[in-house]
Amino acid sequence: MKPAPRMRAITLVMTAVLCACASPQSERAQLAQQALIGMPKAQLLSCAGVPDRSRTEASAEFFTYETNRLYGSGGSTVGAFAGSGRVGTGLSVPLATEVQSEICEATFTLEQGRVVALVFNSNRAGRYAECVRMIDSCLAFATRPDEN
Repeated sequence: MKPAPRMRAITLVMTAVLCACASPQSERAQLAQQALIGMPKAQLLSCAGVPDRSRTEASAEFFTYETNRLYGSGGSTVGAFAGSGRVGTGLSVPLATEVQSEICEATFTLEQGRVVALVFNSNRAGRYAECVRMIDSCLAFATRPDEN
């Protein structure tokens, strides 16, 4: 039984909407979770810097990097305008600005001096723009052939 044309159209639209939601940063975050596996500890410290937190348990080391970016988005404005015809002057004053925060933690697990896992934790589910900014320089190393 063939799907009705209307059902096919709805499926096509939903697929397009879902694809539009995928961000390049999220894709880079997923790439990093694979590409950085095997990176030596010294190289990780060189490209990511000193971790904000670290912990050792048994034979594993955990390096956690954190970032918190605040940004504002415009709120409503009120203005006073004067002039005649198409020419005039005005003054616009913002009434409110919405401040948002994008938080991310990137935790690397190392065993025997090499990265074995990378996990992201973000306050914006599925959005890892801040995470990728933190480790972008490490991705540049990972895309080059191993020189060790």
